[in-house]
Amino acid sequence: MSGQETVKDSLFKALTSQAIQLHIRWNQYEELFDANDENIVLMNEVAPPFFRILQEALGHDIILGLARLTDRRSKDTVTIYRLPKEIQNEEMKNRIQKLIEENEPHFKFCKIWRDNHLAHANLEIHTQNGPFENFLPIADRESVANALKAITDILKACEKHFGCDSTDGFWDTREIKIFDGASKMIRVLSEGQRVMKEKSEKKKTARIVS
Repeated sequence: MSGQETVKDSLFKALTSQAIQLHIRWNQYEELFDANDENIVLMNEVAPPFFRILQEALGHDIILGLARLTDRRSKDTVTIYRLPKEIQNEEMKNRIQKLIEENEPHFKFCKIWRDNHLAHANLEIHTQNGPFENFLPIADRESVANALKAITDILKACEKHFGCDSTDGFWDTREIKIFDGASKMIRVLSEGQRVMKEKSEKKKTARIVS
């Protein structure tokens, strides 16, 4: 890598790539766990422990991703906090810096979760009476959605400066939703569960007739 322009482009491309991956993961999470009650009932019927583990693992992975992109340690890391340092235009630099500062409240929870549970296990928190989640900030769907939107808004605000344009579909959520593995899996599970129930009913009927 050589030249200031290359450094700028590489940082922005890395940020947008990771942000889009987070959008994809978040979309899959919502497909599974923020869907209609029928999907939840189906997963609880088929394999409740597995889907509980999957929900936790995918949720934690998303929070970690948010924490990485909003890490204040900007040296040699892919983080939005490095963006202002790579912008020479003072007006744009100040605009992006202000936008980052305004959205910092949305990033706080994921850093605390990373530092005290996901990347490290805080001794005091994990030896308290009661679930450790009670001693950490709320990390619900609204918190994650707000943090992800804030990161996206910051990147969109300076994309033209880095030679990109969202009109090309860069942040088109319809394109992101083409990764529909979660919904396909639900359809397969639903069909499989239906077939198993039909077989079970046929066996019961056969026993009664015999």
